[in-house]
Amino acid sequence: QFDTNDINEIYLSALNDNDVVGLTEARHKNWDRKNVEDYIKDTNESGDATLIGIFININKKPIGNIRLFNIHYVHKRAELGIMLYDKSQWGYGYGSEALKAVCDFAFNKIGLHRIVADYYKENVASSKIFKKVDFIVEGIFNDHFYYNDKYTDSIRVGLINHKEH
Repeated sequence: QFDTNDINEIYLSALNDNDVVGLTEARHKNWDRKNVEDYIKDTNESGDATLIGIFININKKPIGNIRLFNIHYVHKRAELGIMLYDKSQWGYGYGSEALKAVCDFAFNKIGLHRIVADYYKENVASSKIFKKVDFIVEGIFNDHFYYNDKYTDSIRVGLINHKEH
């Protein structure tokens, strides 16, 4: 679990960096240590969400996180968001490796049946990472986000646990 001890200067800076959050809903807020700590605590204590850190094994350096939220235990589904905030680690496959591991955990340990995510249609990195982990496009929400002075579509992707007993 990603917690307040994992906050570093790269993370704080990234949350205010348009290259990192420009195609996410995090772009609507000016982030400082206090509201990042509050966000992490609120997420992890909500009962239906968790923030999972993406770390480089060599030195346990946090480079991103995955938020599993709106976990619905009756219907066995959840939503997911991913952010690789350390730009020096982009392009090495860490995001897709972490996404696959979190999905495996959600399916095999939590017992979820389905995971969904949404991203701005302009977010090529999200499109690639979800496709690499076998999420399929389930729908398009037309004009769902207001971005760069115009409306843009939200792409909904999903992954179903086909290995259930």
